[in-house]
Formats: sequence, structure tokens, C-alpha cells
Amino acid sequence: MIINSIKYGNLKKSDEKNRILTIGNFDGVHQGHKKLLEYCVNRAAKLNIVSSVITFCPHPRIFFQLDPKQECIQTIRDKCEEIFKTGIQQIILARFNSSLSNTSATEFVSKQLVHNLNMVELVVGEDFQFGKNREGNIRLLKKLGTKYDFTTTTISNEKYKTSKISSSLLREVSREGDFDSVKYLRNSNLKVSGHVCHGKKLGRQLDYPTINIKIPNEFCFSGVFVVKTFSRSEFCNLNGNYGIANIGTRPTVENCGRKLLEVYVLDWSGNAYGAMVTVEIIKKISDEENLNNLVELKDKIKKDECLAREFIRVNHEKRSKIKKFQ
Repeated sequence: MIINSIKYGNLKKSDEKNRILTIGNFDGVHQGHKKLLEYCVNRAAKLNIVSSVITFCPHPRIFFQLDPKQECIQTIRDKCEEIFKTGIQQIILARFNSSLSNTSATEFVSKQLVHNLNMVELVVGEDFQFGKNREGNIRLLKKLGTKYDFTTTTISNEKYKTSKISSSLLREVSREGDFDSVKYLRNSNLKVSGHVCHGKKLGRQLDYPTINIKIPNEFCFSGVFVVKTFSRSEFCNLNGNYGIANIGTRPTVENCGRKLLEVYVLDWSGNAYGAMVTVEIIKKISDEENLNNLVELKDKIKKDECLAREFIRVNHEKRSKIKKFQ
């Protein structure tokens, strides 16, 4: 049985197992994605076949270097973990290259999906397009299904207010700092995971030591946030500790720096270097600023800490009142 299997590379002939497939970027793994993925899981169990997801790496827009640049709201690691949580058995990170980019929609289906992956059912959103010049659509899939003996199932879009729930909408509201909407669109807070790495140790000089996690430069949002931190390593005792996190390029201390996630964990001290840590984004409290010096930076961090502690206090009081009347 295939369980939590990740394959990376070209879509070559792999095995003889029949598959139900879905294809997409799945950035943010929102409610619409989960509806589609859960259908695949339930259908695979009923038919005793493998549920698989195909997502392209790099994203086609990045490969073609198109403007505006393709952004993301989460790392590939976090995306894969959330997909697996739905019960999907296999994720195929298909290498997007010049060969694949020049493959016609018909050849992609017949050679890659049917012949190489033994697809018996394809599950997609109602506005799905694919193949060279996006020439493939639902109508073509239905036609090819008759010829190559597979079923195409379309899943209706989920709505948020008057808009379709999509990764684009998710990235838009995160850029605006609306993490209440991010939580609604995903049914959970956004989480960012990674190994804690060494930084420049400037936080120690400012009396605000941080744990640092590298993130993709394509991350679509930045700023200062109230977060919770969880460690997956036994030697690091983070277990839902609150913190304030800066996501950005640190313009006060770096010129053209790469994006980094820095977390000052409130009322905590310890060694986290090398630990795998998950940071749960709860609320944005301010923007990242380009300040004149480290003194101004420390003053800014103090203000952000006060805002974070006040938010945490009010939040605890609200939860206590809810529990009291339950």
C-alpha cells in the first residue's frame, strides 16, 4: 500500500497500480482544495485504488519567468503535509521543464496520465485548464475519457462572499494582513515550518533573541505577527508558546536581504538550533519598516511586543468567558 509517498521528477512509468488523480498548485490548501482532495480519498477507498496528487515544480509561471512573478503563501513542505492530512496517499512533484511545457494536452493525458500513471479517474475544478497554451479543458477531458477509458469528475467551486475560493484570493487577503479571512478560507490558521538556522545574532544585542527559519523569497506576505510556536524535536521545549514574528527582508539591517521568518518567543529561553519548528500565524500587528538604526528598531520591537501581549490578554479573556458559559 502507498502511504504518504512523495515522488519528484519526470512523469515516468512507475508501477501498475490504478490511480485517481487530481492536478493543481494547491498553494495554501484552502477549503476548495480540501473538498476536491477528500473526494479523491473517499473514491480511492471505494474503488481500492491509489489517490494521487500532481503538482508542478517549479510552478509554470516561474519556469517561464512571467510577470507578475508567481508568489506563494506556504512552503512545499507545509503544502505536502496538509495534503497528506486529508488522506491522500501520494504526491507527485512533477518536474516542469521545456519538454513538459511543449507537451500538448492530448499527449499529456494519453502518455503521462493514462499510460505512465494508470489513471482511471481525474478529479478537477470546474474551470480547470491544462497543457501547452492551456488548450486542455473539461470538454477535451470528457472526449479523451471515452477514447482512453477514464472518468473525469468536476468539483464545484467553494464561495467566499461573492468570490470563488482560490489560492489567488488567499494570497490577496494575506498580503492585506487579513488573517481572519485566511483562517476562514483554509478552516485553520496558516502554519510555516522549518529547521531553525543561525542568523546574525542581532536579536541578542537588542535583548530580543529570535529563532530563524528560512522561507522562500516568493512568500507573498510580510510584516509583524502574533504567532504560536511548536517544536517537533524532543530537545526543544516549544509547545504552543506565543511569540512575535517578523516575516520579511529586514531592511533596517540588510540590503536586498532574502526573506526570513524571525520569531521572538515570549517568556521563553532555550536552544532551538536545528530543531524543526512550526509557527502558526494568528494575527498581523504591524508592517515591516525600514528604520534608521538599531535604536529605532528596538523601540519598534517593544511597541510590537506591547501590541502582541495586549492581543493575547484580550484573546484569553474572550476564551475564558466562552468556557464559563458553556
